[in-house]
Amino acid sequence: MKRKGTVVQVTGPVVDVAFEGGSLPEINEALSVAPDGQVRMMEVAQHIGGDKVRCIMLSPSEGIGRGDEVLSTGRTIEAPVGEATLGRMFNVLGQAIDEKGTVEAQEKWSIHRAPPAFAQQNPTTEILETGIKVIYNTFDSNENLYSRIQTTSYDVIIPSDYAISRFIDEDMLQPLNFDNIPNMKYIDEKYTHLDFDPEQKYSVPYTWGVVGIVYNTKYVDEADTGSWDLLWNPKYANRTAMFNNSRDALGIALMYLGYSLNTTDKDELREAADLIIAGKPVYQGIWMDQILEKLPAEEIVAAPYYNGDAVTMIDENPDLAFYVPKEGTNLFVDAMCIPKNAKNVEGAEKFINFMCSTEAAMANWEYIGYSSPHTGVYEQLDEETKSDPLYFPDTTAYPTEAYTNLPKEISQYYNDLWVDILT
Repeated sequence: MKRKGTVVQVTGPVVDVAFEGGSLPEINEALSVAPDGQVRMMEVAQHIGGDKVRCIMLSPSEGIGRGDEVLSTGRTIEAPVGEATLGRMFNVLGQAIDEKGTVEAQEKWSIHRAPPAFAQQNPTTEILETGIKVIYNTFDSNENLYSRIQTTSYDVIIPSDYAISRFIDEDMLQPLNFDNIPNMKYIDEKYTHLDFDPEQKYSVPYTWGVVGIVYNTKYVDEADTGSWDLLWNPKYANRTAMFNNSRDALGIALMYLGYSLNTTDKDELREAADLIIAGKPVYQGIWMDQILEKLPAEEIVAAPYYNGDAVTMIDENPDLAFYVPKEGTNLFVDAMCIPKNAKNVEGAEKFINFMCSTEAAMANWEYIGYSSPHTGVYEQLDEETKSDPLYFPDTTAYPTEAYTNLPKEISQYYNDLWVDILT
């Protein structure tokens, strides 16, 4: 049964919706909202009492506000299945994202459907190397992923380092059986046994990189580059943007102020938050994925982003360039993990091992542009690519710091400061 509701609260990717009459949509049911005429989807994660449900956005929440009308769909998110889907790539909404056209599938399955037993799968169908079909979701922040896995079972997740540390501390990951992941031997030891997983029990490095500024060389004076202060330069008012996640945004401000990314000093954090608030007249918006569209389209002229995505944006618009600010940056590692509530651990281990094969790792590097920790990939590259700071940043050229998990009190303070920034 389809129902109408109203947005009553938006906190990042978490949206609370009220429904009149006490009839609430089911857990995992898909809801739609279209504040700007463009339909966006969310999924019911909790019934929070009375007439309200708590939802997790499956697309950006920018522009959604109190009073917006929400429509239930009466079903869960579904993905197409069948021969027409073999070799294709889909997002969580079941939409093809590989630029190969629409998919004429005769059947769709809920993304929450229990995985079939191996005996039920067709062993003659070659999908990757394992006979396992992969359906994946993307999230625009670690915080969004954290919220989602509270209520949804995934077999493999790929968070960033500080989030992995948090998941370990909260007993949300299971130790990996490396006997079933022999391709781990190809991962460079520089990216293993780091602070977020010191015993290397829970994760397999997937990518690494740094945060910098992507800017348009046609509109930004070269004399204004080199520092984080470009994001506060009034010359570019309403033509820059800031990250829409608390850890990265406050991290930029902390670096610019000369503080540690992992400070627990509330005065330093308050100063960083006030700096971002002071920059809001310069920002056209506080975004994540929208930056990937607005920079190449020249709707904005500068914004922070990760070097791997900078590769893609520069491919789309050669007038864009990337630099790491002199004050320093976050050096991050994203890694593959298996959650405690995974339903198909055997399949998860096979997937991780496949992603660590040289062939798959090279294809992945070519597709996503992020720096690879895989020794086989690096060895196959030409010297020009190896020395290109966009593909493999020289982390000795500027200060770097990795995020660590913060105490709960400080994490809550981050949340409080973020509310102040966004309101």
